Amino acid sequence: MTKYLKIIFLLYYNILFCSLFTITAQNLVPNPSFEDTVFCPWAENQMPSQWISYGASPDYLNGCSSALNVPNTPSGFHSANSGVGMIGVYNYVNPSSSGWPDYREFSGVQLLNQLTVGQKYYMSFHLSFARIYPFGWGGIGSDKLGMKFSTISYSENSPPALNNSAHLYTDSIYTDTIKWVRVSGFIIADSAYSYLMLGNFFDEAHTDILYFGTQPIGITSSYYFIDDVCVTSDSLYNENWTKIYKQKLENKLTIYPNPVSDKISINLNDNFAKEISVRIFNITGQQLLVDKFKNQNLIEINVSTIAKGLYMLEIHCDEEVENRKLIIK
Repeated sequence: MTKYLKIIFLLYYNILFCSLFTITAQNLVPNPSFEDTVFCPWAENQMPSQWISYGASPDYLNGCSSALNVPNTPSGFHSANSGVGMIGVYNYVNPSSSGWPDYREFSGVQLLNQLTVGQKYYMSFHLSFARIYPFGWGGIGSDKLGMKFSTISYSENSPPALNNSAHLYTDSIYTDTIKWVRVSGFIIADSAYSYLMLGNFFDEAHTDILYFGTQPIGITSSYYFIDDVCVTSDSLYNENWTKIYKQKLENKLTIYPNPVSDKISINLNDNFAKEISVRIFNITGQQLLVDKFKNQNLIEINVSTIAKGLYMLEIHCDEEVENRKLIIK
């Protein structure tokens, strides 16, 4: 075999190997972006398809809901990291103000396959902070939000113990209410785990907190949104699966100019949409503009009457949703 034939063979082999490797990669978490619903949520403790409460009353938020809407959540404007579904949990509640020592909320799911003992697995999730929860219950940032595997299932009335350990957790206090933070790591499975849990598995003494300003009167809590959960044996897949998912709609449209002073254009990049809905919200979640279009691939929105500042642009394109930051200058 000549030198050039060897190079061609190696290139072909690498492409084939990578293709097969990508095809076999799998996220072991069902409904990992919380898009699949049993019904549109209207109250706390209603979980997305295949997920259940593993303790207290975690929240499910989805764009289809009016009471627990995304992005117009009860705690203000919060887009999902991808799509229109996410869950919310109390990560910490001040026991001196609530009378609830070590109050935690957990959500759990059965994995698509058991973890294999001795196998290395990569895991990740995204979080975003909700500074103020409904009725002013908020004002605390906290760490230790994480993921934990189990060989047994838990329930609302039988939550997991706070034994100050988790397979993946935050060691920093994240307090950005706009950006999503990706938390990732890996484990070598020491048991044939079948279940995954999300929440804070550390007690009060082992959870660090940060108050904003003076301590509010009443119940003070730390509330976080969670989206896009992944468990896989493929490190590359773990790094990129969410990006690929989000690019599905992002590649379809171009928004320009941004920053903008008068008119913003939305181009569907030669795609054609039957229905397009465009909304603009300020950072407190107040809707300032809504406009609807049909059978178009290029639309213009007049924003000249909106004050200068940072806004959120929500675009419903047929059955898909994209959220972008918008700067009006």
